[in-house]
Amino acid sequence: MIDFKKTFVGYFHEQVKNPHFDSQLPPPPKDDALRPSRPPRGTRTPSPGLAIRIPSHDPLPTEGPGWTRRAGRLIAALEDALAREEQDPSLIAAIERAWFAYEMGGASDAEIAKIAHVCERAHGALQGKMSGPIHDAYLACAHVIHAGLPTKIRRRIAEGELLEIVKEMRRTVDPWQAVVMATSRILDWDVHWREHAAHAIRTALESAADSA
Repeated sequence: MIDFKKTFVGYFHEQVKNPHFDSQLPPPPKDDALRPSRPPRGTRTPSPGLAIRIPSHDPLPTEGPGWTRRAGRLIAALEDALAREEQDPSLIAAIERAWFAYEMGGASDAEIAKIAHVCERAHGALQGKMSGPIHDAYLACAHVIHAGLPTKIRRRIAEGELLEIVKEMRRTVDPWQAVVMATSRILDWDVHWREHAAHAIRTALESAADSA
């Protein structure tokens, strides 16, 4: 009798560890690429029409990449927040969101890339033809992905938690969508973004109630 679990583990291990694997990451930008956008009116940061003065640029040049203007407005907003005597819940929530987005939950580029490559290879293997109980295939794939994660990530996520991610990868045909979904969920980005969204909504509702 064939031990499908052992067979699947070997199959996924071979696919994920294959030194000749031709990675297609990252693909050319598509609909999910960051789009150039005009800075907002300045609801939470100084208006783009104001002369923003920060220590390293006095004032910040009006000509230059858009990100430099946005960085200057963030710096000015943060300095204003630190100078305030009263704590504004909405402002605090905005700073917490900005901090998480900047740090991406503490994951380094090297760690993100490693997880993405492991997920890409696992996705390719999952899209192949397999015989035997599909649940055993899912368990084996979760085991191999878990073994390939960066150490600190592997310590905080159990193999069982990867099962739903593996199933979703199997259902997702597009490799890039599968990699983005799996990497985000392994790093808990989806959970943190929902928490920040809930916090922003709660804070806005409370602020609106107080001003009514």
